Amino acid sequence: MRSRYPLVFACLVLIWGCQESVAPPNSVQHISEPMVQVDSDMTLDEALQGVEIPEAIKQTLELLTVRYIGFDGSMHQGQLVCHREATKSLSAIFDSLLHVEFPIESVRPISHYHWDDEQSMADNNTSCFNYRSVFSGNQLSEHGYGRAIDINPRINPYIGKDGVAQPAIQATPRGKEGQSQQMIMSSVSSARLDGNGEGIGAA
Repeated sequence: MRSRYPLVFACLVLIWGCQESVAPPNSVQHISEPMVQVDSDMTLDEALQGVEIPEAIKQTLELLTVRYIGFDGSMHQGQLVCHREATKSLSAIFDSLLHVEFPIESVRPISHYHWDDEQSMADNNTSCFNYRSVFSGNQLSEHGYGRAIDINPRINPYIGKDGVAQPAIQATPRGKEGQSQQMIMSSVSSARLDGNGEGIGAA
């Protein structure tokens, strides 16, 4: 006569296993997220304070929140003021840079530096909108429409047709890190923020 005990034992093991895998009724399972250092937490109005901006341009601007790996290796969160038509492209660019852990030192609206472009670049700050003219003329820069972005400008300076670099003070990474930044920036620089913009590193 075949014993029924092995079957009973198997059922008990199955029931015990189910009890182990089911969370208690009132428990809440939390999924931990990486710590994020917030570098900028402004409203759009705060980000645009301190300079006269035509209302027609103001109406086209948006505040974009982005995440990136800082030079300290930690996750950071910053903000960009940009043209509303550029937000999709910028989000995709920052997602790509985050995916490859491309380090970015700072991402703050230019108003954090009292609209001083040289001060922002000297701080290696990544920015988009800045209501200013081009370096070599009087016409409004693409930055003045929020259609261009400077990423790590001290390491990746804008170089004009005359060979003059902006900012004047630069810090160029050496070795593999420098080569990696140059390769990635070369591929990113081919992107456009929209159909009419100058894209990355525009004057």
